[in-house]
Amino acid sequence: MKRRDLILAGGTLLAAGAVPCGALATGLSRRNDDLRARFAACLGAEFRVTDPTGGESLLRLTALDDETACARTEQFSLVWEGAATGPAAAGTYRLRHPGAGEHLLYLEPGPVTAGQIRLRAQFSLLT
Repeated sequence: MKRRDLILAGGTLLAAGAVPCGALATGLSRRNDDLRARFAACLGAEFRVTDPTGGESLLRLTALDDETACARTEQFSLVWEGAATGPAAAGTYRLRHPGAGEHLLYLEPGPVTAGQIRLRAQFSLLT
């Protein structure tokens, strides 16, 4: 089967109602809720962070900030704090925690205060 045929067949199945759009939206929303809930359950916990060069450090999840721009998206941000010797540049980092799992997240650094750096990950998920 050619790639084009496979794509067209998939579109036909969706158009015919084999996979109702409501079911797709419900599935996405459920996964989004699970992701937010997993991180919310880990507030105050330490995450092992690996930077792009392979260096490791620990960051503590200190906040989960809810934000809303429109009714069709769920927006929130996660804030971590750690030693200023940890991740200092914006970039994609691997974060691991037994309860939250393993995630590749883009972290943006914030101010360094009292030897601690703050990093933020932004989420904007379709509901």
